Amino acid sequence: MGKPYKFLPKQYSSATAVDIFGDYVVTFVGVKPGELYEEPLQFILKSKLLADGYKKFFQFMWDHCDEK
Repeated sequence: MGKPYKFLPKQYSSATAVDIFGDYVVTFVGVKPGELYEEPLQFILKSKLLADGYKKFFQFMWDHCDEK
């Protein structure tokens, strides 16, 4: 069984993604499900305060998006 996943409504879709693990936040620019732009960018930030803030933001979105 795979991990559960959800998508934002189409009108909020963008070519960006965020991954949060430990005290790290990785922002990807130039990615969509099944698609990678020719020159994607990644920004890696290490900050417990930032990661905790993103985790709360993610939890809010998770709680308010429909399961697919």
